[in-house]
Amino acid sequence: MPPTELSKTDARRAYHRELRSVARILRLTGLAFALIGAVGLLLGYERGAWWLWPSWVSLLIGAVLFAGGVVSRVRHRGKRPDEL
Repeated sequence: MPPTELSKTDARRAYHRELRSVARILRLTGLAFALIGAVGLLLGYERGAWWLWPSWVSLLIGAVLFAGGVVSRVRHRGKRPDEL
């Protein structure tokens, strides 16, 4: 990728917008799965509900998806080491 001039406010704002868009769906999906799992665990922990294992699986899947999105974003940032 060609380097961009980040000394200007508009260019910096565009670069931050680009970084936010990297793996956005992956990160948001992971966050949603993790939240569903966490709520399921909180609601069913005391009563020993049947949805405890699916909640753990959802939490784990969410964590893996979110971590994958973060790694993807860090890799994208690593392709432009001379900036910021």
